[in-house]
Amino acid sequence: MALFQSYESGGAVLIGSYVNHTMMQTFTPALQHELTSVQLYVRRFGTITDVIVSIYTTTGGLPTGNALVSKTIDGSGWSDSDNVWAVWTFDTQITLAVGTQYAIVIEPGSYNNSNCPLWYYDATGAYTGGSSGIADPTWRTLAYDMYFREYGDRASQPVDKTYSKELIAIGNDEVWYESTAGTMNELDDANGKINTDNLLNATIAFQKLFIVNGTNLKIADFANTKIETDDIKDEAANATSYPFRGTVVTGAGGAEMIIDYITAIDDAAVIYGKKTNDTAFVDGELVSGINSDDTVVKFDIKSGTTETAPTIPHWYDWTVYGNSTIYGAMPVRANEVCNFMGCLMLAGDPNYPHQWYMSRQFNPFDWLYTQDDAQSAVAGNDADAGEVGDIIKVNIPYKDDFVVHACASTLWYMTGHPCTGGTIVELDLTTGILGDRAFCWDDVGNLYIVCTVGLLRIPPGFGQPENLTIELWPDFITDLAFNAASHRITLAFNPEDRGIHIFKTTLADGTSSAWWYDLRTGGLFPDSYSTDHGVFSAVYYQSEDPLYRKLLFGCNDGYIRFADRTAKNDDSTEINSYVGFAPLALSTHPRKDGIIKNIDIVSGGGASDGTYQSDSSNVLCSVHVARTAEQIIEKLRSSTAAAFTKTFTAPGYQKGNIDRRQIRGQWGGIVLSNNVVDESWSMERLIVDTKEMGRSL
Repeated sequence: MALFQSYESGGAVLIGSYVNHTMMQTFTPALQHELTSVQLYVRRFGTITDVIVSIYTTTGGLPTGNALVSKTIDGSGWSDSDNVWAVWTFDTQITLAVGTQYAIVIEPGSYNNSNCPLWYYDATGAYTGGSSGIADPTWRTLAYDMYFREYGDRASQPVDKTYSKELIAIGNDEVWYESTAGTMNELDDANGKINTDNLLNATIAFQKLFIVNGTNLKIADFANTKIETDDIKDEAANATSYPFRGTVVTGAGGAEMIIDYITAIDDAAVIYGKKTNDTAFVDGELVSGINSDDTVVKFDIKSGTTETAPTIPHWYDWTVYGNSTIYGAMPVRANEVCNFMGCLMLAGDPNYPHQWYMSRQFNPFDWLYTQDDAQSAVAGNDADAGEVGDIIKVNIPYKDDFVVHACASTLWYMTGHPCTGGTIVELDLTTGILGDRAFCWDDVGNLYIVCTVGLLRIPPGFGQPENLTIELWPDFITDLAFNAASHRITLAFNPEDRGIHIFKTTLADGTSSAWWYDLRTGGLFPDSYSTDHGVFSAVYYQSEDPLYRKLLFGCNDGYIRFADRTAKNDDSTEINSYVGFAPLALSTHPRKDGIIKNIDIVSGGGASDGTYQSDSSNVLCSVHVARTAEQIIEKLRSSTAAAFTKTFTAPGYQKGNIDRRQIRGQWGGIVLSNNVVDESWSMERLIVDTKEMGRSL
């Protein structure tokens, strides 16, 4: 799904759509495509429920004829004070032609002057592909444009491949998936089948979500079609075998499927496979095929059932193929899973914490370790000969190149498949990772790990690990006070702001401590979040819809959140942000004082027309002095009253901003801050003039 036509710039005006005052906006596609949805920038006035949006063809720039397509959504949850981008996703797609003008119309419904939707518009009328209009009751155009976005799929050109992405969230013993862009639905069959009080991890492979949660090993299947039979090896129909994985089976009516997984190799079974045509398997029909060893497959579709497409993901137990020992045995318990080289790798069995297990390559249902070939399932550990091995906390794959075995007190990595000459190499035998989420990658292949000695950066190709906190914050791990039994460490790379988020969240109540490591400046900054916003997981979601392409945070209260870079408050609460410069030596002689005699700040922004959103608000400057460097640090930590403060006017350079007060001491500290609602600040330069004086007073 792509954004085709839109308008969302300019003024700030609202207009209501009610009986005899119906609003519309016309638009003109530049490319032929299938219309899938529209978004309108709206809020509610009074009480509203159903809001109907329709698409019409136009004559003379005005809607004409019957609606081509319509969709109703519930507007009762819209804000009555702030606009929202409301989404209408049409059940039927229509083809929009190049150069043809269409109209988006909010239908009148049962609105009145006191209860109606309000639609945001720009009075400049700068959109060239159409204009707004009003029906009161006869349609006429207006000289401005409504805010709208129009999404669709290309229909006129073939594509090499098609794909879709869906966000999946797990919490409170539930699994949720993205049914349409930005809308989450619960996978009802999964409710209560996992226990999120215990360690849980998941990975995507083969268009499925593989979940490991102790003894709960589960699959959410987004690709396969499901059919059922009372006898998968129907000897009465001359079957000689159950269907192998990869066997093509065909129904009597012409339906065809490539077998992917079966729940049993005899008697009643559920079959999952990839359909290769649009013909459906139907109740009672005979299905047949030939396996790779020429054995015959025959079974009937179970009476009273038909095929089930994965419109809602299928949910089933993850077992070996056919739940049969012919295909080996999976670990009874696992808490770690990843996809490496097309093999599903498991770890975290508390009875064998040092052990890792890999499925057959490209087959997550084959765990038979006795096969002797290049793609065989295999199990192993990380240790020198004769040693038991360290406890594996998490396996971290880097594409198909290597996988890091991050352990409690050591770090190892494996290159290649163990059955084709793969090797395990010591990465660091002096430190271990703090938890299964305590890592992330940046966009150039650096691996970041919070480990027992600090924040490590491991460059591509496994160069020398760099401890980023050993000098910057030597006691970082001590101050972190991490306890594996009660805390979770989560790392996330933010490509928009170029840095690493570090979260330590208390499992019992969601209390969260946070830090931001800025890759541009090399600084480590404390951050804070409310208990409700305590972060348990984070992922950058490369959504097909740019509106949702963001770094997402899974929070303690069950919400998925993202950071809004344009917001200047946190749900009407001021954002208290500050930076300290300390300790600053005011004298080079241990017995002499110095003075801070001039301070000036050049804040961000300051364009001549003053319209840039990047313009800084005013900046509060607090100045401290002391006899020792440690006293300065303690004053800043304890928010001791400053020697003096000044609010510097923003934005940019302001003539007369300089503060010429002189303050004396051996060490100094300066804090810049702002905690005013609806204000934000930035700084380009801090200018401080100092001068050495006589003996210390």
